Amino acid sequence: MKIFATDLDSTIIVNKPPKNLDGYICVSKTPRGKSYISQTNLNKLIKINNLAKMIPITTRGIVSYNTINFGFPFEFALIDNGAILLHNNEVDKDWLKESQEIFKDGKPFFDIAYNYLESNGFKTKTNSEFTIDFNIKDMTLEERDYHYEKLVELIGDKFDVFKAGYNENGLKGIYATYKNFNKGNSLKRLIKKLGKIDKVIVAGDSGSDWPMMKQTLYSIGLSDSPSQYQFEKEKFKNYTYDYIDFVIDTVLKLVS
Repeated sequence: MKIFATDLDSTIIVNKPPKNLDGYICVSKTPRGKSYISQTNLNKLIKINNLAKMIPITTRGIVSYNTINFGFPFEFALIDNGAILLHNNEVDKDWLKESQEIFKDGKPFFDIAYNYLESNGFKTKTNSEFTIDFNIKDMTLEERDYHYEKLVELIGDKFDVFKAGYNENGLKGIYATYKNFNKGNSLKRLIKKLGKIDKVIVAGDSGSDWPMMKQTLYSIGLSDSPSQYQFEKEKFKNYTYDYIDFVIDTVLKLVS
């Protein structure tokens, strides 16, 4: 069995609408904005999903993840950075119970971060019990960065903290994931559950995806990542669509 474990946003779908929507499909709509994929790439993903088990692995919480519709189902999906496993779109209760046990050490730090961000005007996006994901509109990037540094001081020992920049609604954000729920650990948990895997292919676009890239010889990422198949990072800033084409075309070659 082959699996393709992939990040979603900016890896196989794009959050900034193309200038010309002809040939693009909206596959997700949240308060944060819409996400798109080209019909050409969607057709390729359908082919990939027929040749391998495609498994989304995302920091999105269950509410945000459930807005995604590619027109075909995924048997498995790892959300909240892998703290929650969906099996045929239902929460795997045994997996969740194990995650809650793992998270006991991180819960006090989660509460500290949640209270700090909320008291400084940030609004939660996910209401997740595992992932901190907040954004704010009326704040400069410099102010946002100040709060990012404070959050690293408060919870950096237990959580990986990340910055999210502007999106189409002008929102800026901060998100943090529990270190024991990094995508590498979550992917290892899933592989153990699935049993024998012949080939594991992964793809992502950010530092939160790096741990899972280290779990396989078949990883796709940007040029600053530990991936085997790389796309120049400087081009990624302005040409996210090209990166998505690169990811999907590379995966199609690897599963064929």
